[in-house]
Amino acid sequence: MSIFELGSTETVITDADMETYLDRILKKLLKPGMKSILLLPPDHTRLYSGAGQITAMLYKMLSSDYAVDVMPALGTHVPMDESEIHMMFGT
Repeated sequence: MSIFELGSTETVITDADMETYLDRILKKLLKPGMKSILLLPPDHTRLYSGAGQITAMLYKMLSSDYAVDVMPALGTHVPMDESEIHMMFGT
């Protein structure tokens, strides 16, 4: 099942576009009665995937209405230190 599809080698997604797309996705996924959300982004070794920025956007969009936790998927990597967390997810 596809929730959202967009892209090509020439597609550029602005921050404003990303927020709009994330809002559309959340409207499909969020259910009445939900109280908490767990975001599972990759760690800093996938910095250029944009997952850190997307996670930060989702946190900002959701944290006023839900208890939001972020748990980077480390796999076999060591836990991120404070500077790596800021590099990946911002402040």
